[in-house]
Amino acid sequence: MPKRTWITPEGEHISSAMPSTGYLPDAGTIELTDWDGYFVQLSVELVNGRYRCNELRVREGEAGKEITGEAIRNLSLSRMIREGVLHVRRFVRPPEAPTDVDEDLRKLQWVAEVYRFAYAVGDPPKQAVAEGLQVSPATAGRWIARSRKAGLLGPAEGPGRAGG
Repeated sequence: MPKRTWITPEGEHISSAMPSTGYLPDAGTIELTDWDGYFVQLSVELVNGRYRCNELRVREGEAGKEITGEAIRNLSLSRMIREGVLHVRRFVRPPEAPTDVDEDLRKLQWVAEVYRFAYAVGDPPKQAVAEGLQVSPATAGRWIARSRKAGLLGPAEGPGRAGG
C-alpha cells in the first residue's frame, strides 16, 4: 500500500481538520510514495464538484524503476485522486447520519453532504446515500430529490445522471 499525503496550497500536511468548502478541501497536492514503483505528485482542485488534476509529476521510486510512456499511460489519475481524497477523509469526516426522522432538514443536509463527497471522488452518490441511511436506492433517490428541491443540491446533469 503506497503512503498517501495531502498537502494544502499553504504547504501544510493534512493530519487534522482544515478549512474547506464543507468537508472537502478546495485544492491540494496528493503525494503517493511507491505508487506502482514510482513517487507521484498530483496537484488537484475541486471544479464543479469534482476533483481534477492540473499538474502531475512522476519520479523514480526507491527501486529505480524506469519511467516509460507505457508506465505513465498505466497510471490511473482517477484512482490516485480517489486515494488522496480518501486519505483526507480519515481526518475530515462527513457528518454522521441523523437518526431522528423528525429532523428532516438535518437529514436533507446530511444527504447533500454525502452526495457531494461521493460525487467528488467518483463514487456513485445514490449508493453512498443509500448505504449511509441504510435504505434502498429508490428511497435514497427520493431523499436526494428532496435535497435538490430544498436547494441543498444543484440540478442533476440529466435524467439518471449525477450532479450537484
